[in-house]
Amino acid sequence: MAKGLISPAACQSRSQILPSAGFVSSHPNGFTLLELLVALVILGLCLAVLTSSISDSLARAERIETANHAESLADSILLQLGRDAPVVAGVTKGEVQNLFWRLIAGPAPGFLGNMRVDEIDLTITTASHRVVGQWRTLRLAPP
Repeated sequence: MAKGLISPAACQSRSQILPSAGFVSSHPNGFTLLELLVALVILGLCLAVLTSSISDSLARAERIETANHAESLADSILLQLGRDAPVVAGVTKGEVQNLFWRLIAGPAPGFLGNMRVDEIDLTITTASHRVVGQWRTLRLAPP
């Protein structure tokens, strides 16, 4: 018999001799409990990382969608202001599809002469009061 190998008679009936390595395995057709536990821990860690990554991606996509919607709303409000609706000094508020906007208008300081310039400040927030965007512009008031 080769040196380092265990004789078949010394092994239990379920054992298997691996002659190339000289090891005896008592589970020829399966894995040990420890091997299965290690595999489950590795799988759990991979799933935790994957779940976290997917959750972050979904939250980022929602923020981007909200920001795009807010930008469209701001463009619409600012385009209508002075054209379809007159610029009224003071604060105007509104809500469109869970986005809340506040428009502050008034004469812009520092302009002289016979032309009146209005300063427009538009802020859009979510229902949780998170500021999505702020826009500030100047408008030439009609004579």
